[in-house]
Amino acid sequence: MKLSPLHSESGTMQWFQFCRYASVILISIVIAACLDIADVGRVEYIFFLANMFSFFWLSGVKNQMLSFLGKKASDERKFWLARYYKIVQTLSIAFVLVFLLAQVCFGLLEWTNPLYMLFLVLLISPIGNLADAILILTNRLKLLRAYATIIHLARIVLIASVAYIYRDWEAIIFAYFIWLLLKWFFVTGLVFMSRAKHPEVLPKQTEDVKRTIYKSIASLSLFALLGGCMDYVDGVMVKYFFGDADFAMFKYGAREFPLSLLWASAVTTALLPSFSENEQEGTATLKNQLTKWIPILFGSAGVLILLSPWLYEWVYGSAFRLSALIFNIYLLIIITRVLLPQLIYYARGWNSALVVMGLVELLVNIVLSLILLHYYGLIGIVIATCIAFLVEKIMYISYLRFRSDYSFWDAIPVKSYLTWSLLLMVCFGISTYYYYL
Repeated sequence: MKLSPLHSESGTMQWFQFCRYASVILISIVIAACLDIADVGRVEYIFFLANMFSFFWLSGVKNQMLSFLGKKASDERKFWLARYYKIVQTLSIAFVLVFLLAQVCFGLLEWTNPLYMLFLVLLISPIGNLADAILILTNRLKLLRAYATIIHLARIVLIASVAYIYRDWEAIIFAYFIWLLLKWFFVTGLVFMSRAKHPEVLPKQTEDVKRTIYKSIASLSLFALLGGCMDYVDGVMVKYFFGDADFAMFKYGAREFPLSLLWASAVTTALLPSFSENEQEGTATLKNQLTKWIPILFGSAGVLILLSPWLYEWVYGSAFRLSALIFNIYLLIIITRVLLPQLIYYARGWNSALVVMGLVELLVNIVLSLILLHYYGLIGIVIATCIAFLVEKIMYISYLRFRSDYSFWDAIPVKSYLTWSLLLMVCFGISTYYYYL
């Protein structure tokens, strides 16, 4: 059975990402209502550290897993899933030790109960985050939709209830750990039930295949670290140059448009196996997706830009007014977010190019952030991030054209894309002038 970018797969992943993001937003609203802004900053910093020590290598494993197993038969897929499970659990243990070393050397947190809970979070959270990839690869889309609904509803009920009843930030961290434990048991059960014996069709050079997998994971993890590291570098800068309250304002505002993230994540997961098999088919499918979704994504983002200052004050309170401006600037990232040239790089195995471009993007972000934060404060860090994203996509598309005859613009409805980009920037100008100038 080969994976194809069916609408059911893309739609299922969009639903999964929607449930995830909706739960994050609803929980943030409850936490902001139940805690003072400094405690909100402490909770967000714990979440921030938990993600910082796992996001990059987990992303590398999942992307390599989808591209490698997307070409395999069902029995081989089940065999290798158990191996990927072991890789992730081993890396989880390794990075718990890395975090412990970082804590000893740099004192990221005080030696209190939330810190010990964070060690446990780092140990189990990566396994739980494999659920979507495993269910896609085993073609259990109905189960994935049900899982997305139930697990994120449980997240809302559990964490929001604890926040409302106890109004204590340490209790919230404990509730978060219990929720992650539920995910860990689910994925462990999935892998155990899907396990397969060593299939006859598996290549004899199993060790060579393993070495190839490890090298690919290392490259993709380094790329994810360099690209995704921007969010964490920004967070570290805010924590270093500002306080807990400013960190809370920044984290509540520094969020890209939810719908664009849902779309990009779902399309990447659904189309990556397809691009590995047939680039022309993948290109045509991506263009169809963009033609359909650009008016929806950009139109919704434009409306949100106009309304967000009022919405933030209504939902979070006047203390988070600056968060709305940060959020509006982040909404402009949608202009580059919908471009997905990295799919071609994944499919062709151009991992070294991804790493180099990720490094350039990170350096641009750091240098500009250090310069602009002295002139514009928190807003300067956000502006630097937007510029770095733009530089990244320009490098992707330019290098792709230089190295091959492939033109990524063939995958983009250019007229629609440019028109809606201009309209989005007009909305941003109107909102900024009316609310902040």
